[in-house]
Amino acid sequence: MLMLDEPTQGMSHGDTEDTAEMIRGLADEVSILLIEHDIGLVMELSDHVVVMHQGRKLSEGSPPEVRADQAVQAAYFGHGG
Repeated sequence: MLMLDEPTQGMSHGDTEDTAEMIRGLADEVSILLIEHDIGLVMELSDHVVVMHQGRKLSEGSPPEVRADQAVQAAYFGHGG
């Protein structure tokens, strides 16, 4: 298990892309727990997402399922139901 907490915080766009590629390469060998506020990066890298909001689980599922969740949209994007 590899646990990463905000691994791309403060990185340039290029460094973030390099880090994402490294994480992709490791994903076949180890399970990865990624804690990250860069939602685009999370959705790009993950096959299963758990969204936390104010200390509680708000949503869980595949990236498309989580992205479509109205509670996630309202909490993180300011729209939805």
